Amino acid sequence: NKKDCLDTTLSPITKGGESYALQRLEETVLKRPDWTASFEKPKTSCTEPSNPSTTALSPYLSLGCLSPRTAWHAVSEATKKAHSKTNRSKPPVSLHGQLLWRDFNNLMAHSANAQYPGSWGRMKDNPYCRNVTWSSNAKLLNAWKEGKTGYPWVD
Repeated sequence: NKKDCLDTTLSPITKGGESYALQRLEETVLKRPDWTASFEKPKTSCTEPSNPSTTALSPYLSLGCLSPRTAWHAVSEATKKAHSKTNRSKPPVSLHGQLLWRDFNNLMAHSANAQYPGSWGRMKDNPYCRNVTWSSNAKLLNAWKEGKTGYPWVD
């Protein structure tokens, strides 16, 4: 919204650029070796921007302000400094695993778009997606909404 962009009372959730990215990496990874070593993605909440339970490095990584390689080495360095009794998480839930997953998805997107331009983000013509026939059965939708599908991992 153009009006929001001109509103000087708003402040961004995050600030851009390499300097801010490196500062964020220092604060969230390097200064917290025990947290870094024991990080597990399923135990985070991505909905709290003011006090994130993750590194919040994603915008910096996605826009090229921080290289995945720099992040990888920072995670390794911090993990080495963690207390010996700290439980060390493993991929895919660890921070290393999250970096691997991020790059895997980027490679998949580039490959899909190279084969069929514009195919990433949709099923049609995307070689990595199955074309799923979606149902409009109101009874099944309601069962899902109420957590009564009969599948515990869904309910």
